[in-house]
Amino acid sequence: MDPVAIYQAHLDRVSQAIWDGDFRCAADAMLYPHVMKTRDAAREVHTPEELMAIAENFCAHLRGFGATAYHRVADRAAFVGDGQDRIDGVHHVYVLNGGSYVVDPYMGEMTLIRRGDVWLGGGIRADIRNSHMKMLSSGDHPLHVRAT
Repeated sequence: MDPVAIYQAHLDRVSQAIWDGDFRCAADAMLYPHVMKTRDAAREVHTPEELMAIAENFCAHLRGFGATAYHRVADRAAFVGDGQDRIDGVHHVYVLNGGSYVVDPYMGEMTLIRRGDVWLGGGIRADIRNSHMKMLSSGDHPLHVRAT
């Protein structure tokens, strides 16, 4: 088992689901509660429905920026602890319009936890301000973001 390949596969599946509007698929790829952090905010997500609302709003925000593509590329990942049931990884995030950056590329960190044969996201941190990317908002749903 290659932790970088596992990490990249999860990034690809969730990124594509968000871009395609398959928010249920993105939500089903996570553990709950799920902690999401940016430079200036943090949010603990308790249900798949809450994450679906966040993902939907994030996708709309990306498209509102004029994005035509959203990609996350693994930089490094490794098994953590005694077993091979947890991976901590780092990735780059690219939001593009054609061949140009819509926002400057930024780094992200994510933990994956294995449940049976499935790897689930156990939390994510993005090295960007939420006030700029609106990653943690959920449209019409109550927003419980606390400054960090």
